[in-house]
Amino acid sequence: MTVYNGSTGIDSIYKGKDGKIYIVESKTTGVSEGCKAGSLCNTTSGKQMSQDWINKERLEAAGLSDAEVKKVLRGLDRDNGTVVRLYSGTNAKGETRFYEIKDKNGSKTDVVVDRAGNEYQF
Repeated sequence: MTVYNGSTGIDSIYKGKDGKIYIVESKTTGVSEGCKAGSLCNTTSGKQMSQDWINKERLEAAGLSDAEVKKVLRGLDRDNGTVVRLYSGTNAKGETRFYEIKDKNGSKTDVVVDRAGNEYQF
């Protein structure tokens, strides 16, 4: 698995052995970034992890090559399962859970964390 780490913006990007690209936004309880602790924040370019928020500049800042940036943006646009957006939450007990982030009603600027869906484990 190849790991890319962002400084600001995208927290982590992983390329899995399955060929999928996993984009992870990490949150902890008790830490606030100007929005509700443990929540995805609204920004001028859309909610964190939305298609509009995951843009070329953020992907390049996270260390992706031009070809990888194109692959991610194409996968997000086509919604074909090649790019998986994950919310990583760590609670006060130190337990970390990963949940898939999905577009809200077909929006490219708003998302929801699917806590009722499958939990990813790494």
